[in-house]
Amino acid sequence: MPSPYTRLCRWATIALAGALLQSVASAAQPTVDLLSYAEPGTLVDIGGGRHLNLRCTGAGSPTILLEAGLGMTSRTWATVQPMLARTNKVCAYDRAGFGFSEGGPVPRDLAAEAADLRALVVAAPIETPLVLVAHSWGTAIARAYARDHRSDLAGIVLLDPSPMNLAAVAPQSVKENAQAIGQVSAFAVQCGSAARKGRLPATTAPLASCIAPDDPHLPAALSASIRRYKLHVGFWDATSGELMGDLELSRQALPAGTPLGDTPLIVLTADGTFALQPAHERKVLEEARTSTHAAIVATSTRGERRLVSKSSHFIQQDQPTAVVGAVGDVIRISHRKGG
Repeated sequence: MPSPYTRLCRWATIALAGALLQSVASAAQPTVDLLSYAEPGTLVDIGGGRHLNLRCTGAGSPTILLEAGLGMTSRTWATVQPMLARTNKVCAYDRAGFGFSEGGPVPRDLAAEAADLRALVVAAPIETPLVLVAHSWGTAIARAYARDHRSDLAGIVLLDPSPMNLAAVAPQSVKENAQAIGQVSAFAVQCGSAARKGRLPATTAPLASCIAPDDPHLPAALSASIRRYKLHVGFWDATSGELMGDLELSRQALPAGTPLGDTPLIVLTADGTFALQPAHERKVLEEARTSTHAAIVATSTRGERRLVSKSSHFIQQDQPTAVVGAVGDVIRISHRKGG
């Protein structure tokens, strides 16, 4: 029987594993300043004594706000942010429990994360209307935010939203992966309990696996900062919450109607997200994703879907120019509509 991790990878959103493994920008991109992520940017008080870590660079309107995928920190935008900052102010942040941001109240579900995003925009403050760019699980946060605060947005770019309505097209796959995700979530809860008691890092199984070995491609100072935030219960609460939230999202029906009105929206679809899946599973997942992306595009009267070639699920790392181009286009469309 495949291990929980293997089944998670087969689930298609490799970002699920990112909460534990922390994907990094490719070492083949020497211009990326990874060392800067070893220190916080600006710690913004969003109320209740809680702080979220915000990294803003560049200048120019509208401001572009970057929302990471499941388990990811602002570091996932290390390649894209400096490219966008050539023409606009660009801000990326760490969600509660990740990176340099403090943990938040549980459960860390979609509603909690969208509420934190709104609190950050107000408290920073971040100038609106802004362009919201989001990846994977972050696209669900972005859409939730947009439904409630559409006037805040000049445009939206969504990178490879995960397929929804999977229970209707692949019930057995959903059942198997629900079990796998449940196991990983339970492990995160176990690590969180150890963190609360000050027992991390641990040297004996299974808790020794809570803190992964350092990535040799990362600067030592950055590896140390990653180890530090994984010692806190807030990280594990957030990891478990996002895992279960993404699973719940996959079961939901496709979005309907046009809650985004005429807000410019571009959805980027990676051609290689499911490249490593068995052929029969790949076909089902690609069909479900196509339906999902089409439904999301239809939530705006100015929606568009674009296929991104030669890219894994992490479009921001594999094809950053596709992201920059999409952002530029939604800004131009927003100017035409007077937004």
